[in-house]
Amino acid sequence: MKIIKKNAFLLIKVFILFSCFFAFAEKSKQNTIDFSLTKDDTYSVQIVNYENVNLSKDELSWLPFQVQDKLNSNLQAYLKMKTVVDSKSEITLKKIQAESELEGRDISSSIEFGKITTAKYAIFVKIRKTNIGYTISIDFINLTTGEKIASCLSKEYSKAEFLYEKAGAVDEITMNLAKKLGISFDENGLYDDYGKLSLDEQMFLSKQSEMQYKRLIENYEIKLSQLITSNDMNLIGEINKIETQKELLQKKYNEEKKIQKELAEKKIKAKELKFKVSLGVLGEGNMYSIKGIAPSVGILFDYAFSKKFSLGVKTNFSYDVFSKNNQIFTVEPLAFSKLYLIPVAENPCTGIFLEAQIGTSLLKIDSELITSISVAGGIGYRFGLNNFYFEPILRMGYPFIIGLGCSAGIRL
Repeated sequence: MKIIKKNAFLLIKVFILFSCFFAFAEKSKQNTIDFSLTKDDTYSVQIVNYENVNLSKDELSWLPFQVQDKLNSNLQAYLKMKTVVDSKSEITLKKIQAESELEGRDISSSIEFGKITTAKYAIFVKIRKTNIGYTISIDFINLTTGEKIASCLSKEYSKAEFLYEKAGAVDEITMNLAKKLGISFDENGLYDDYGKLSLDEQMFLSKQSEMQYKRLIENYEIKLSQLITSNDMNLIGEINKIETQKELLQKKYNEEKKIQKELAEKKIKAKELKFKVSLGVLGEGNMYSIKGIAPSVGILFDYAFSKKFSLGVKTNFSYDVFSKNNQIFTVEPLAFSKLYLIPVAENPCTGIFLEAQIGTSLLKIDSELITSISVAGGIGYRFGLNNFYFEPILRMGYPFIIGLGCSAGIRL
């Protein structure tokens, strides 16, 4: 009896360590960002259009805002920062920052910043038009101390649109800023297809673009109404140019609305029960033994009736290899049910589960066959990755007392 208790205690400890390891690994995979500046929830970053050099009057009306919105989206989606975009405080912030750069930072200017914005940090954005293209530079500054924590400069891009489009200047700046701040994230996410982002992140970025296009269209409409009422025939070329730009923006706006509709449909499908059938093999160590632990192998099948509940059958084959004086071979056909307590939203029938088992134990001890009912309860965790799954499980019951094992297989 002491040996059984000792082995049971050992199995429980192994299971706990095993489950903690995989749960930690999965959590780490989902959240790899380590941004020390955001440990305090009051830490947020204000994005300021600080300086625009050599931009035309037309470019000034839309380009800085497009860059600002794209940067705002990147900081939230990739670097997990809390951002502030406040045009009312920008003028004052620019003025104080310029004075502090000329005269040196002091306590009074820090106090002034604190009165203007709730953000502890600011990103001052500079857009420069050169002879061959456009560049963006940023300064990441602690508004409380005046310390310039990081500065980044993009390469030159031939067109203004390349500043905020995919794999453009803002994406380049985002990646460089993350490196300087020590933030770890998947850099490929900035350059690969946005389909690698979650559906919620794609929806967020699309809505940001939609709002930006809407704002630019409204600005163009105001300009057109002012130009048309002026009755100046010399402005016809300017009116045609603005109307063309407005039509282009309207197309982009409509595209974003279409993208959002498709994403909403994908989100609905993602919540549907995608994988219903599971086929797998299992390995286990149990107490179908006189001494030590009996190794076991088996096969299983289960069918999910909902996102949280499934039924199935399995058969275990155990052999007491450590017993010298007796040979015990066990066949254990079982029916089981699983209840998933907290299934992952976009991956139903995964996560922690409770399992109930009932069946028969056929034990051949030497030449004698013994038949017994088998009843058990278990707790485990299923990890699902596309069509594959892996799950450790600890079960306790009669007549085997305790078993620790894991199964792996495919989902259809």
